[in-house]
Amino acid sequence: MPERTPRLTAEELEALREATLQHYEAAGYPDELTDRLRAYTDEPDGGLINLIDMASSLARSHEAALERIAELEAERARLVEGVASTVRRFSATLDERDALRARLAELEAQQQPRVIADPEELSALPGGALVHDGTAVFDHLGAGWWVTTGSADPIHSEAILEAEPDGTCGCTVIVLRTPRQEGQADA
Repeated sequence: MPERTPRLTAEELEALREATLQHYEAAGYPDELTDRLRAYTDEPDGGLINLIDMASSLARSHEAALERIAELEAERARLVEGVASTVRRFSATLDERDALRARLAELEAQQQPRVIADPEELSALPGGALVHDGTAVFDHLGAGWWVTTGSADPIHSEAILEAEPDGTCGCTVIVLRTPRQEGQADA
């Protein structure tokens, strides 16, 4: 790897320029030589003072460019963090949205009336369950036996659903409440 040459700052180059000019004046060169040296250093095509002036200008430009790069890197870091923060917030919002959708689906499922068309499923409801067949409300006594309001004669689940001889049901019932549902609502 090539060795890096040390760089002079703009201030160091300004000091070098002043020292060079003072050296010419203090050296005590004969006037003829001093005039030639001064003319050489003031030549626009590459005198020593011009080289130092150009180097000073380049050093100042380089320092300004480094400062601007540092500013831009800081701005970039700020923007990257802003984007990352926005992505995190958006991701959290999406997660929250998904959780809300799942909870909404759960609540909607709880609100959907349970419809029963199978006598065995109807008989399996716990005692105290209430169902409605479109004409009357039935209260489950247990073991598949039901009573209607105002009647003391129990009726079996199959009779409520009017089971056909081929085993198909002619009607359905809607579950209005089960004792388990009431206990959950109180909790």
